[in-house]
Amino acid sequence: MTNYTIIGIISGLLSVFAYIPYITSIYKKKIQPHPFSWFLWAVLGFATFITYIGVGAKETLPLALISFVGPMIIFFLTFKYWKRGFPKFDYFCLFIAIVAIIIYVVFHQAEIALTLSLVSDLFTALPTIRKTYKDPSSENFWTWFLFALGAVFALFAIRDFTYGVLIFPLYLTVFEIIMCILILRKKY
Repeated sequence: MTNYTIIGIISGLLSVFAYIPYITSIYKKKIQPHPFSWFLWAVLGFATFITYIGVGAKETLPLALISFVGPMIIFFLTFKYWKRGFPKFDYFCLFIAIVAIIIYVVFHQAEIALTLSLVSDLFTALPTIRKTYKDPSSENFWTWFLFALGAVFALFAIRDFTYGVLIFPLYLTVFEIIMCILILRKKY
């Protein structure tokens, strides 16, 4: 087992452990995950996992797998606890994300598909970013911190820096750091 593989496994484990405080916070009704975001993250996580196999991203494959399984679990939990409505902005993001997923499936080139997946992921993330900006206490800092740490470890697990291998953990690192910053705003 190479050092890159070990770092990739650590990345995946950090992502798994990130779900523990998140699920606990959901059950204690301390946070409210956005259902649209988590459903689409599960769909995109599955598609990214399959695409990552296609681009040869072996060392960071655990992160991609967790990016499917974890969001699916959170999505199912949102049914019980989501009490808010959905503004037009959320539906717009849902529509754009679904269109990007459809285009993503149509292309048979892994790197183009991965790029479209990330565009879709960005629109998937916007309702959660907006919700967190408006109400920082609606998210769990430690979860997003562990996600960010896992994504950073995934960057260090990369052996061959190609676009297809680098872009997903880089995107996750930036997005999850933004989430941490938005959540920390509640402290001030």
